[in-house]
Amino acid sequence: MNFDLIILIIVFSYFRSILKSKILLPKIDKFLLIGLGLSIVLLIISTYSFYSNYVIPWIAHTMLGGLIYLSFAKVEFKPVKPFIYSITPLVIVNFLEDVTKIINSNFHSEWEKYFGIAAFFSFIWFIAMLLIYRKQRKAIEREQLKAIEREKEFQQSELLKAKLEIQVAERTAELRKQKEELQNTLNELKSTQAQLIQSEKMASLGELTAGIAHEIQNPLNFVNNFAEVSNEMIDEANQELAVGTEASVMLAKEILTDIQQNLEKITHHGKRAGDIVKGMLQHSRTSSSQKEPTDINALADEYLRLSYHGLRAKDK
Repeated sequence: MNFDLIILIIVFSYFRSILKSKILLPKIDKFLLIGLGLSIVLLIISTYSFYSNYVIPWIAHTMLGGLIYLSFAKVEFKPVKPFIYSITPLVIVNFLEDVTKIINSNFHSEWEKYFGIAAFFSFIWFIAMLLIYRKQRKAIEREQLKAIEREKEFQQSELLKAKLEIQVAERTAELRKQKEELQNTLNELKSTQAQLIQSEKMASLGELTAGIAHEIQNPLNFVNNFAEVSNEMIDEANQELAVGTEASVMLAKEILTDIQQNLEKITHHGKRAGDIVKGMLQHSRTSSSQKEPTDINALADEYLRLSYHGLRAKDK
């Protein structure tokens, strides 16, 4: 049985396993699968054919050399370099033994035992390095799994962060909308309040104006009435004076006396209306920050008058 073919079968199988060529590198996997099948066929042939042992080992050496070259020349074969390092001494020992067997069979016979020892230690080296590499590979795989888990956790945290940011943005938008609605409501309330205050002012002003107008109307009515009566009395006095008798003259004097009394009443009520207007003017004058002396009695009298006018306007 050719030992190189067994190594070749192991190498092809290991390459396919490490590279995951069936999934990741389908073209290379096809090449490795052909090489694996060819190695198995050669191993079967070498088992049943004696003469093939002179040709098949060199086919195996050629194939192993090609695999070693590819592992160093192609980037795709980089993951299998540690495996190549572990198996290279065994391949070299077998190659040198086959070379010496062809060049000088006597030398090979003398050194066959040493070649066997070298092959044994190369095989021990291969097993030891294979175990170390396997241990390292498992450690790397564990680290990769941890890295994948960390990446998943990071992605989950980023997803949760994105969801929280969306929720915060939505909540902020809701709060902003509520704030705008409250601000609009507040503005409407202020506007309504201003309108109510203005309405109250106008109503109060209307009541006060009605009371003052009523108060002014009374003396004006007296003035108008006494003026009309006095005008009629003047006509009557002129008629009596036109008669010229002593009795008519005396009657005219009495009429003039009554007219004088009417004029005094007209003057009194005119002053009364003037006082009301004067009070209104004083009430409506522009106030200043300068302090001035005030007649408390006049202020109380004005306050009572305005209150009286307001009450009378409400009664009406």
